[in-house]
Amino acid sequence: MEKRGYNVSVEWKNKNYRGKTAEKYDNLEEEIIDSPIYKEHNSEYLAECIENLEKKGIHLKV
Repeated sequence: MEKRGYNVSVEWKNKNYRGKTAEKYDNLEEEIIDSPIYKEHNSEYLAECIENLEKKGIHLKV
């Protein structure tokens, strides 16, 4: 998020922080995940997203 220019509160850099109202994690373990994270994010899903963006006037080169 910081690379995109957002000012990130220092609290969010703590892996156990979940916001002001949610209970924090005790000691969240790092987990290695295959790509994509969400199984429904496949080539068909990507095509749908690109089509949706094009309908909104956003054209990407992929």
